[in-house]
Formats: sequence, structure tokens, C-alpha cells
Amino acid sequence: MKSNWDFRVRKMHRQEYMVVFPNKGSLETFTKLSEFQMSLFGLKGRIENTGRDAEASSMLQTIWIRVLNVPDFARDADSVKELVSLVAEPLIVDELSLVRTGPVRVQSRCKNPATIKGSIEFFFNGIGTFIGFEVEGKQ
Repeated sequence: MKSNWDFRVRKMHRQEYMVVFPNKGSLETFTKLSEFQMSLFGLKGRIENTGRDAEASSMLQTIWIRVLNVPDFARDADSVKELVSLVAEPLIVDELSLVRTGPVRVQSRCKNPATIKGSIEFFFNGIGTFIGFEVEGKQ
């Protein structure tokens, strides 16, 4: 590597950074490493090739959201996606969770999963119901 290389490092996620390599050859060389350790802080990492745009301002994270208190008459994929669209971009509804009692699971995309928590009063035909949202797993 040239000593004047502009790394253009950007934080994309909690433990994910994007680096722009000066050429394809140097990228291919570094992606062959299974792991590397930074001498200054002892942090370990690995380099992967990605198709992401280096100029993108941010990216959405794919998560699972549990939707709480969904009334029986609204336990269908379209209605649940409509509810989730209030807090995230819905992708896939877990069909099995629709027929079980308890929360409905929806795979979704959002910018910051830590902000998805709490409830919203949603009105079905003029009758209010508090619908809760929580992210599965640690964020």
C-alpha cells in the first residue's frame, strides 16, 4: 500500500466499517486474509468484498420485530405489515406466529433498531388498541 492512501473509513454498523481500497488488486489481497489484528488496540477483524455504494449515507438493518396485542381480526399478513410500517419497513410476516397466541413476528428493515420500543394506539374502525413493538435479540 502507498503511504498516502486515503482509507475513507466509514462506520456502517456497531462493529462494521467500510473502507475503499485504491484498486481491485489490493482488495483481493486483503480479502484472502481470514483475520487480522490491529497492533495499536489489539482488535481483530476481517475484510469482505461488498457491493455497497461507498458514497451511501447509511444502510438499513434487517431485524425481527415482535408486534404485541394484535387483535384477532387483524391477524393477517397485510394488516400486520401495515402496522409495522409505522415503525419500520416490513419484509416478511412469520405466518406461524399469525395463528399462535402472543406476538406476531415480522422481519423488517430500519435504520436504528434501538429506537423501536413501546406502543402506539392504533384505531380499528374507530376503536383504539395499544399495539406494542419490540426488537428480537440484542441490538
